[in-house]
Amino acid sequence: DEVQVGTGVDGADAEACLEGESTYYGTEDPTVEDWEPAEDAKGDPIEGSGDGYAWGVFTLVYISEDGEETELVDYTECREIPGDDAVVIIFASAPPDLYNDHLDQVLDVADSIEIEGETLVPGSEETEEPEETVEPEDDGETGLSGSLFTSPAFGFSVEIPSHWQIVDERLDDDNEELLLT
Repeated sequence: DEVQVGTGVDGADAEACLEGESTYYGTEDPTVEDWEPAEDAKGDPIEGSGDGYAWGVFTLVYISEDGEETELVDYTECREIPGDDAVVIIFASAPPDLYNDHLDQVLDVADSIEIEGETLVPGSEETEEPEETVEPEDDGETGLSGSLFTSPAFGFSVEIPSHWQIVDERLDDDNEELLLT
């Protein structure tokens, strides 16, 4: 189970972002096969969008370096960063039988994203109090301070609940990525 929170400066269009992510994983990522939009009981894609955000659920087969194939379900969401030509991308992956429980935990992290003191939760006007967290060591140069990650380039912040662990963090001029498990 993993979740990634990242940013990109390819434009602040959430629907175009989601389409771009889907195109990349469906055609360009060599570790992904059979990338398809997940469908509901009626056969319709499981997706949604609104003012400043778009999300979709996808099924795939992940191919590891040693050739092992794993069926996964991915949740991808793009949220526009107000006043910036950029988006926050939330990408979560889990085996099909764990997906629903995993998504609830992912959305707990995603719903803690704040920009300039306001939550960046689609359709929500309220700020929720973050749950109690474990304080990892401070690493001020990377954007991480305790359990709070603050984007150096884009200014958004993410509260990392204690049951999540930071696996990787990448920051460069145009993109930032935080990988949690």
